[in-house]
Amino acid sequence: LSQATSPPDPEYAAEKIRQLTERIAAMSRCALEEELKQVFASTPHARNREIVIGYYGWADGQRHTLAEIGARYGMTRERARQICAKLVRRPSPSTIPAPVMDRTLAFLDERLPRAVPTLERELREAGLTAIGMRLESVAVAAELLGRRVPFRLVHCASGHLAVRPSQVDVPPAVAEAAKKEIYYHGANTVTFVAEQLLQRFPRGVDLSLVAGTLQLLEGFRWLDRPSGWFCLDSVAKHGLPRAIDKALSVAGRLRVSDLAAAVSRNRRIWRSPPPESALAEFCRQRPGFRIEG
Repeated sequence: LSQATSPPDPEYAAEKIRQLTERIAAMSRCALEEELKQVFASTPHARNREIVIGYYGWADGQRHTLAEIGARYGMTRERARQICAKLVRRPSPSTIPAPVMDRTLAFLDERLPRAVPTLERELREAGLTAIGMRLESVAVAAELLGRRVPFRLVHCASGHLAVRPSQVDVPPAVAEAAKKEIYYHGANTVTFVAEQLLQRFPRGVDLSLVAGTLQLLEGFRWLDRPSGWFCLDSVAKHGLPRAIDKALSVAGRLRVSDLAAAVSRNRRIWRSPPPESALAEFCRQRPGFRIEG
């Protein structure tokens, strides 16, 4: 388009442009791993193609180490690294058309924060990956294409969360605050934990991120999900457990409404006592108690 004169063979040039537009259109309909193969593994050397695909996990969704790749093809890890580096090197990667990658990153950005297994399952269900690419592989591929990665992976207790870059410090803080509150009170709400973090995060924290973090903690269970009440069996030592023990050690048997009245008298424990539904669920899931009716 920038040429001052027509090419010597306009028909040939037009056909090449037509082929290019067809390939780009086809790319937007393929899975992410297929797009990445077309961009970075379009080499006539089958071995080199397999090496780069295996290293970045575009064959089975799992990244493999350079040592593994080297052993598989009878070469040193350094030689495997050189082959990969040569194939993925681009002078201006951000200018490469990658519609599936762009759509994938937008898809993930709309769903943050969320547990990593959940996001990876949703990627497969949306047809963006056919092999179940891991989020860490998606992030590496996005960087190769010069795209901004909208998420960071944060380890929390028994799993990983995908969060926005500005939220990486929130999950550890949530875990610390929740364990402290549950240790002294026995149960609490997602909203209360979020409020405890306002001094550290004045702009507030996303309640879905708080809830997602809590569900990865050991012993987590919902007591009343609509109102946000939860418990951590691994650290619940004081507060609600002892209050229930004291009431039942005297009465032996109580209506839930009477138990709620007894528990709510201790204002040192509660700003707002748990609802009857949360109390009943706490007793139902706790050994040594039985709910009738």
